[in-house]
Amino acid sequence: MKRVFLVLAVLALASLAGEPTRASIAMAGETMCTCVSPKRPTCEVWWQTSAIFTGRVTKIDLVTEEAYDGQTHVKRLVRLRVQERWRGLQGKRDVTIATGAGGGDCGFQFDQGQTYLIYANQSVQTGRYETGICSRTSLVDEAAADMAYLSSIATADKTVALYGMVYRERQIRMAGQDPDRHLDPGGPLADVEISLTDPAGEVRTILSDADGWYEIVDLTTGRYEMTLAGENIDETARWRLRIPVAPACIWRNIIVR
Repeated sequence: MKRVFLVLAVLALASLAGEPTRASIAMAGETMCTCVSPKRPTCEVWWQTSAIFTGRVTKIDLVTEEAYDGQTHVKRLVRLRVQERWRGLQGKRDVTIATGAGGGDCGFQFDQGQTYLIYANQSVQTGRYETGICSRTSLVDEAAADMAYLSSIATADKTVALYGMVYRERQIRMAGQDPDRHLDPGGPLADVEISLTDPAGEVRTILSDADGWYEIVDLTTGRYEMTLAGENIDETARWRLRIPVAPACIWRNIIVR
């Protein structure tokens, strides 16, 4: 029988500082971009991002410039007409965002005329707003969960998000040692059904994605019941969850052994 554990519960009223981690790695004369950590949820990113807004692309320019490391880089400067703002850009109708030109530099691919939800921070070196593929920037049509959370910020009791990963964990047996003390992540579990029943009895159900990631936004304070089911689960697992305050991010990783 598979055992299911709910672990690593972190309640954060303000998130950790910093940007999603990325690394540019040189291989055989080329550079590739790797997002070292998964994209953080909206409720975390809100606290650490200079500008969050939606905008339509009106102009895209390619420029070559010398960076602080002395090397020459090609950048894409994207001009956007601001439509709705949630953080920063007070009074701005148009804004220019810098991003990489592609080819492994973590640049985000913008298209003329399209509308995007932008998460951007100001560069210490240039003072420009910048974004990339390791941020939560995306087409507005693909950002329903983000838009729901951002729209809820104005309501104090609607700014709680629950998120985490569902993954399998294997025991490594080592001679003379307790196997429970040596655990090896066995990979994320996709399409696991996660249900959350709120204090009024309403049930919200989502599936973990291909990376085992799940996120439930727009929650209120109160007591909830959380259940887990799916092909990779022998029996339905059930927990009780209390959300005491808002705003908050609650991290719940779920381990299946």
